[in-house]
Amino acid sequence: FRDNPQLALDYYTVFAELEQQLAEEFDFVAEAVAMDRIYQSLITAPDGTVRDLPLVVPRPVAGLVSRRVLVMDYLRGVPLSRARDEMLRRGVGPETP
Repeated sequence: FRDNPQLALDYYTVFAELEQQLAEEFDFVAEAVAMDRIYQSLITAPDGTVRDLPLVVPRPVAGLVSRRVLVMDYLRGVPLSRARDEMLRRGVGPETP
């Protein structure tokens, strides 16, 4: 693929697209809005009532979010590299849904 001279590569177009995608990816105001949207969808039951969650979801901290900074709740947890051992310690089967 890379060695095929028939496929010209326009680096300007590639890098312009990369710049746009990275700007969107690192827009932390948009990320905070998405976090809130996910939280709201999780706590809203199909009938529209609010329900308790069986998990903890980090929330953005209002007033501390800008395009370049995202402050959210700190959640203590277990690194993924130790998740299996922690699940077994708590009596949860790692293969359970």
